[in-house]
Amino acid sequence: MTVVREALGTTITATGIYVRDPDEPGFCQVSAAVNGSITWQVRNPTHTPTPDPCPIALDLATQTIDLAP
Repeated sequence: MTVVREALGTTITATGIYVRDPDEPGFCQVSAAVNGSITWQVRNPTHTPTPDPCPIALDLATQTIDLAP
């Protein structure tokens, strides 16, 4: 996955991955690299796939990348 954002007059491009555990559908991890690396893990406490934790993890990673120029 690639995330491209504009922040403070600079274009920031991060390359990242999603990690899902097939034994735990309520878990998602997003890791991305810009000038270092970040990882966000989101767990649905009900251990069910709804709501999907990956959009939340991606949003957290994107917001972190926005602050990283």
